[in-house]
Amino acid sequence: MARALAQLPERDRVQVWIAGSCEPRYEAYLRALSHQLGVNAIVRFVGRIPNTNIMQWYRSIDVAVLPSIWPENHPVSVLEAMAAARPIIASAVGGLPEMIRHGETGWLVPRADVPSLAQAMERLINDAPLCERMGRQAAREAKTNFSLAAHMAAVERVHAKALETAPTPGVSLDLVICAGFNGYDPALERLLRLWRVYLEITGRELPDVCEDQYLTDDQFCEAKVLVVPEWHARFARSVERAIDCGVPVVGPGIDDDLLRRVRTEGKVSTYTSHEGFAEQLAAILHPSRITDELQLLPCSAN
Repeated sequence: MARALAQLPERDRVQVWIAGSCEPRYEAYLRALSHQLGVNAIVRFVGRIPNTNIMQWYRSIDVAVLPSIWPENHPVSVLEAMAAARPIIASAVGGLPEMIRHGETGWLVPRADVPSLAQAMERLINDAPLCERMGRQAAREAKTNFSLAAHMAAVERVHAKALETAPTPGVSLDLVICAGFNGYDPALERLLRLWRVYLEITGRELPDVCEDQYLTDDQFCEAKVLVVPEWHARFARSVERAIDCGVPVVGPGIDDDLLRRVRTEGKVSTYTSHEGFAEQLAAILHPSRITDELQLLPCSAN
């Protein structure tokens, strides 16, 4: 954002409010960067805004900007801006393209593309009628597509479709459990890379995947394998749960206290590369195609 501001030819006409809380070190970095780029005079850090005042803040701005680097799911900030009849400039990542119609309710730019972000801001800053049209359309779509009633109807449609395609009771699924995550997590990004390699190597469809926190004990015990993206204390309960049920565990081959402990208690397989992960998982899910014996035997503590 700061780098894009520095590229605006008439940036002295702009006032930017950066809202929300973050780690003090990161805010210090942003302040220093603003000074370095010469935009500190037009940037104000307002911190966290109470929900009771949020719409007042949105109505006092012309454009909302969300230059996310990491994928966003369904950010409330976009819905708030739309409800306040404000256009949004955002990165085309995650679920943002599903919420913002490019050129209609806002402007989508490529992730981490500073020149494109600067061009989008310059265009809307210098075209008040366009901002107003986009804002009005955003407000209409917020009411039509993102109201509570619309959300409930969409959820009901998803549930109905799931029931129509539900497997026959008693049919065994290739259910793969993944340790749960909270929001963006480097471990989740690592897991997604593993899945991509699995698909490339095996040429098979992705199995049914579910986070462990959404499964009952009976459902957990029916799974084919538990995938752990890293040996971390927060995943210990998931690993212990799998061992209790006799569900194989696949995780990275790194030295860790949790790994050393669970190796003495159950069947744990480790991998040292993305390709190794794909081979281990394929051996568990499709044993008839694997001729080599999978190393899923209880290991010693050393």
